[in-house]
Amino acid sequence: MNYNDLEKKAVIEEIPTKEMADDGTSISAVELMSRQIEEIPCLVKPILHKTGLACIVGSSDTGKSSLLRYLCICVVSGKSDFLGFPIHAEHKRAFYVSTEDDEIAISYLLRKQNEDLREDISNFEGLRFVFETENLVQTLDEALTNHPADLVCIDAFGDIYRGGMNEGNQVRGFLNNYSQLGQKHQCLVLFLHHCGKRTENYLPSKNNIIGSQAFEAKMRLVMELRNDMANETLKHLCIVKGNYLPPDYKNESYRLQFTDNMTFINTGERTPFESLTKTASDRRDENEQIGDNRQKEMFEVLLSDRALSYSDLYGRIMEAEKVSIATAKRRIETATEAGIIFKGEDGKYSFSREISVEDVEPLLEENPPREEDEASTAEENPEFGVGDCPN
Repeated sequence: MNYNDLEKKAVIEEIPTKEMADDGTSISAVELMSRQIEEIPCLVKPILHKTGLACIVGSSDTGKSSLLRYLCICVVSGKSDFLGFPIHAEHKRAFYVSTEDDEIAISYLLRKQNEDLREDISNFEGLRFVFETENLVQTLDEALTNHPADLVCIDAFGDIYRGGMNEGNQVRGFLNNYSQLGQKHQCLVLFLHHCGKRTENYLPSKNNIIGSQAFEAKMRLVMELRNDMANETLKHLCIVKGNYLPPDYKNESYRLQFTDNMTFINTGERTPFESLTKTASDRRDENEQIGDNRQKEMFEVLLSDRALSYSDLYGRIMEAEKVSIATAKRRIETATEAGIIFKGEDGKYSFSREISVEDVEPLLEENPPREEDEASTAEENPEFGVGDCPN
């Protein structure tokens, strides 16, 4: 019996379904439509729905845990809004499962955040922390039965899920237990999860999440929190999936001010997702700088022992880098214009000795040369075969 089977056995022996038809297996469309549901019930309108699964994801050190604690505090203390969005809490109670911070850390972090909020500590009574994660579904089921809550936050998914992160069937089965838990107790289960390495260089997207696509598929809402690239006091809350939200919520971030006490203020400004990555010009400038230094190394090697004629030089470039004759000639032209090499009175090319390869080696170690995907020499110059060059 695997871990998921144990979880299923531990949970919710069977969650009763309300208002079933006589056959006990289905509900008619007439029954559903007669309920006259005009909009999706929300905990934080219109972003966080009242019941089901949602998640917040991001790279490390973006403030995800701080944002979840801040949300819980707003819900249980009776605040009217979270980041400017109205709160509709029924119980003013939340459970926070913490796998990364212990009791001492949480004590400090709560007091730190309350320096901004200035709430009487009695207003935190509805916020309960869970540090033991063995048989977690059963623990939460019993806790919610005794103390109904609006919200369950799980920080973090990777610490409570013990199956293969890329195994879709296992992920779906595991999350289904929490989906049933939310349905049974009519509360939102909000997971914290992580994005892949260097995904902050890409557009905010549900595809940045670590592991199986099944995780994202089970979520009704996915939010990505990321740092501002220019101002370390700003964060960007990006809704990258929202089954119940119109598109205008999902193409621009909500720009948040991150305070010294780890609380958040909605600045009221929004930023298009495409502006949250390195701009094309930044990448181009960076690539050009790296490319220039690679060329310096190549020409110093090729011209280390003697000056070469034009034909000998482009032939050696073709041989060394496996590029076409046209590309090799362009490299000579570019390097000459940049002062990396120069043409002597005898018509031969030499390396400019005031530029040393030692100056560029550190950069080359961090950015190893990449293979080029260019047309073969034979296509651009039938005079030579692939890999051939003049002597």
